[in-house]
Amino acid sequence: MNWQERIIVNPDILVGKPVVKGTRLAVELIVDLLAQGWSEADLLRNYPGLTHEDIQACLSYASAILKREVLMVWAEVRKAYPDQWLIIEAIEAHTEDDRRLLDRVAVVETCPDGTAAMQAYERLHHEYPAREFYFVHTGREELDIRERRWIGIRRNDAAYAQR
Repeated sequence: MNWQERIIVNPDILVGKPVVKGTRLAVELIVDLLAQGWSEADLLRNYPGLTHEDIQACLSYASAILKREVLMVWAEVRKAYPDQWLIIEAIEAHTEDDRRLLDRVAVVETCPDGTAAMQAYERLHHEYPAREFYFVHTGREELDIRERRWIGIRRNDAAYAQR
């Protein structure tokens, strides 16, 4: 089952929750109802626009999310994804001096090359600005993430600051 054809994430629909394409039915709702004991027949009867394939896509999506949300340290990520570009999310992290240290991460996506990783990072950062994503290559033995403190306004916010 290719859930990507049936599940979408759009910030304008249910505040960006994953939904069944063409509906306002959240994946979370479908999975919760199944967990409460609803049968597929119950879902189809109560939500006439829903199909068997939509329900399967919701379950496939939930499975994919659970698989990628395994928390790992960097050494485990490198071993599980050798020589690959990845998007990772810092689940547990802290800062020492100017270095960001990622204690536990979740692999969000694998990418074919650095350009695709940068594009995926930009997309995810735009969709979820409060989450801490990084694009990395597992060829690096250690992550060296430096934090920089910016003073003043950013270039994008400076439209009216011109002379």
